[in-house]
Amino acid sequence: MSNRPRIEKIDAVIAQLEAAIYLVLKDFGPIPIHSLVWASRTILYDLHKVEPNPVLSKIETSIELRVKPEFKREWYNYTTRAANFFKHADRDPNAILDGIDVAGVNSVELPICIIAVGQLLDGLPMKLRLGFAHFGFLSNRWMDFEAICRDLNIPDFEYYNSMSDTKRKQLLLEAFELVHNR
Repeated sequence: MSNRPRIEKIDAVIAQLEAAIYLVLKDFGPIPIHSLVWASRTILYDLHKVEPNPVLSKIETSIELRVKPEFKREWYNYTTRAANFFKHADRDPNAILDGIDVAGVNSVELPICIIAVGQLLDGLPMKLRLGFAHFGFLSNRWMDFEAICRDLNIPDFEYYNSMSDTKRKQLLLEAFELVHNR
């Protein structure tokens, strides 16, 4: 029995996020990525219930402050609908998921999960940093990624920002694989 590996919840979250990042960088579709992101999100929010995570607390507070009361249920349903669709196939085996941008949900949830992990660990493993960089540049319209880079002392923002999305993605994929194969 002692031969069985020990898996801590944070290690599971990191492994799921790393796999999701790799799938994104390799251009897999949004469905397997969503499953990994949502599994890690679920663990992070469950841990947050036991010991509040400042990142997740800020997000919850922002939603409470910014989403009009009459739309909060709709907001929650939108963010959880895809996860529930994939999770509860037995409830309606012929159902079709419509009206949800799964890739869009992933592009919001994955960076949030990465930042929340950074808060728990007081820093980020390199593969999560690389994934965060990829999503940070893609999410510049809703997130001040340049300020986050300054806060985390990540150099060369302008250099990477000047690259095409394709070139930057290829560079990040190569770095990810290099770190992974060490």
